[in-house]
Amino acid sequence: MNLGSAIYTYIWDCPLEEAIDRCARFGFDTIELMTTPPFLWPGHFGPYERTRLRRRMRDAGVRAFSLNPTYLDVNIISMDPAIRAASIQELLDNVDLAADIGAEVVVTSPGRRHPLIPAPLEAAEALALDGISKLVRRGEELGVTIGLENLPSLFAATGADVARLAGELRSDRCRVVFDVANAHMSQDPSQGLRDAADLLVLVHYSDTHKRAWGHLPVGMGEVDFAAATATLREIGYDGPILLETTYPSDPDGGIASSLEHLAALGLNPPRSPQATQSPGAIAE
Repeated sequence: MNLGSAIYTYIWDCPLEEAIDRCARFGFDTIELMTTPPFLWPGHFGPYERTRLRRRMRDAGVRAFSLNPTYLDVNIISMDPAIRAASIQELLDNVDLAADIGAEVVVTSPGRRHPLIPAPLEAAEALALDGISKLVRRGEELGVTIGLENLPSLFAATGADVARLAGELRSDRCRVVFDVANAHMSQDPSQGLRDAADLLVLVHYSDTHKRAWGHLPVGMGEVDFAAATATLREIGYDGPILLETTYPSDPDGGIASSLEHLAALGLNPPRSPQATQSPGAIAE
């Protein structure tokens, strides 16, 4: 298992290029790019910008394994046809960008239902499968995998939920991205990992409390990372684990603190951190 990091935590702290460099200084060689402004907007990120991004990652010694737009606005099961169409287009643009920069996976939310007046599950699932099928067809054409992520969204919240949706598509280009913090809100993450084991392409690590959903540095919440890591070894998972912490008050400190906890589980970046890296662990 290769331990890498998302750049999510840096979005309000520094530009995209600096976020890439800061991840590289931790010793990571695998990262996830958050494809939303102010970092970047795929539909308006042209050939010159894509070439420059590939060069910047090459110079930093990292690769983008996955792309991940924010899902605050994007919702492929919105009952509003215009929002649904715009959401699908946003994700198609992400698939195109992934192919252009060599990323393997586009992390995809199956959608969310309204928390007060949720659409019937049957209607939500029909819309989800329709939207995901469009993404999968583009992924098949370009060699990019659509990774369905479990989210506390009143729709596909568990490992079994997203594995069932992915299985419906019957495509090698539709797999599961499993987020342990998201899972903690609705199930035992280890059980979710077992349920999704056959389709697992990527795992996100961050911490949370059940009383308030978050993506905290590892060790600041309630997630049992020892159990999750043992489960990954049990099921024979050999793909990336990406830190997806969001700690805007101290982004580097949040990653450093997470690495201290994960080192005890035998998870470390593939390279030694650079000497200039901020070493300070945050207070829990």
